[in-house]
Amino acid sequence: MIMKRLHKAAGDMTSSEAIVKLAITVFFVPVPIVALTIAGLWLDYYKLNTTPLFLALGAVLGTLISFVGVCKIIAYGHSCPQSHLERHNKGTG
Repeated sequence: MIMKRLHKAAGDMTSSEAIVKLAITVFFVPVPIVALTIAGLWLDYYKLNTTPLFLALGAVLGTLISFVGVCKIIAYGHSCPQSHLERHNKGTG
């Protein structure tokens, strides 16, 4: 049932395109959050010896970056004209 809904939502997307989009999304979401949180932790506890201010800012900034990135990935999939997708699939675009 879930697979039918996903297939219906994907439209004309091939399975390889769907897998690539899923992989990009899966890696794009946690990487900025974890990296900026660790950078904030490093700043707070090892460099500046402050309260967890930069840790929280890093987590919030990483979340915002991930959210914007996922929105761009989704928007690109919806705004891409069909003719461009056909050329890309044929390898001539």
